[in-house]
Formats: sequence, structure tokens, C-alpha cells
Amino acid sequence: MGLSDVDAPWANKKVVLLGDSMTRKLAAMWTAALSQDRHKLPCACSTRPFALPHPASVAHIPLRLLEDSLDGALRTLKFASASAEPGDILVVNAGLWNAAYGTLANYQARVRELLMAAAASRFQRVLWLTTTAIHPGRRRTSEHAMNAVLTWHNYFTTVRVDATNTLALRQLQRLEVDGRILPGRIEVVDVTHMARAAPWLTMPGDMVHYCPTMLVEMLYLMQRQLSLGAPGRDSRTAMADSA
Repeated sequence: MGLSDVDAPWANKKVVLLGDSMTRKLAAMWTAALSQDRHKLPCACSTRPFALPHPASVAHIPLRLLEDSLDGALRTLKFASASAEPGDILVVNAGLWNAAYGTLANYQARVRELLMAAAASRFQRVLWLTTTAIHPGRRRTSEHAMNAVLTWHNYFTTVRVDATNTLALRQLQRLEVDGRILPGRIEVVDVTHMARAAPWLTMPGDMVHYCPTMLVEMLYLMQRQLSLGAPGRDSRTAMADSA
């Protein structure tokens, strides 16, 4: 079953994506799809049609290193939540910046703040995107730039990316608001394994950011979760049930 075969629950609803450059690129791709003109999309995606009708609007709230930018992002989220209406959707992701530049201890504490705020928001559906895989071997460097690159990404490893995912998922399992456990309030969409399986789809010379083809696949997975999933079930369960 393709996306065009199901009714889009996000029709005429607001979609807010909160996160780093990956969510910003996803928001831009989703916004491009609002034109309903496939020729305007910067990729060939005929095998992954966007469901119609489209959301009323798509917005992005920037979030980078949690220690530095979480407070500002939460203020913006609070403002967006205040105007959220039934059916509106929130998509959240954080991890790449802390894997590269932060500490895992700080990430564990602050990602819980982020998840709690997302769970307490007025958005009807809340999706957590796992942190995308990185591919250090794809980074293009020169002999003169090597020392700067090693210093810049000294701790940016696949092991640390996996650790951020593990820490976030553990916090999701213990999520509660006002002393009440909220199982399934935030639905998990796993984009990590899909990204890890396709290193050639990163941008040329870039080990982090992916080309439009991968972005479309990620959007397809998110929209499939919204179409086939329900609160309390993640994308893996929804896809297994629809097989």
C-alpha cells in the first residue's frame, strides 16, 4: 500500500519539526512537496508519492547542541504548542550535535527535558526521529585540512551516535508527566538503520547530510507512521502490521 492509497491524517493540519539541520532539510523537502508539483521536487521520487492532501503548513524550530540551544527551542515550542489544534503534528530529533561536541551525560539530562516538553505539548501526534547514521569515510579532506578535521570532529563517531539513540530511547521508556506514565505518547520513527544502510546517499564530501533521495525516504517513513500507526506504536510495528 502506498501513501496515495490512504487518507492523510495531517490534511489541513500544522506540522512542526524541531531539531538540527536534518529536520530543517526534512521541513524544506516537505514544504517543497506542498506545491503538489513533482517536477519542483529536487529528486526523482515517483516510487514514493506524497499523500494528498498536504498539511496546511510546515515549520521548523532550530535546535543544535542541547547545552546551548535547548532553552530557546523550548520557548519556541511552548509558543507553537499554545496555538496547536487537534490533529497538529510535532516531529522532534536531537543527537548529532551532542555526539560531535557535547557530553553524553549532559545529553541524557537535557534530552529528557526535551522529551518531557514534547510529551506535555498540545500537539496530537508527537514523533521522535532517531539520530541519523554518520559515515566518516565519506568525508572529503585534504592533507592541509586533516588536523582541523580531526580536532573539529574528535569525538564524532558512530559509537557516540548510537549512544545518543540508546539514551534517548531509555528516557522515552520512563516518560511521565505530572507523575503519570505516558506509554506511547511519543512515537518512535527509526531512520538510523535506513541511513546506515546507504552511505552513498550522503551529500558529496559530507559524512552527515543526505541527498534529497534519502530525505524523501525519511519523509515516506514518517508519513507512513502517521497514516498506519497510532499513538503507542512505532514505525517498525506499523510497517510489520501492514506487510
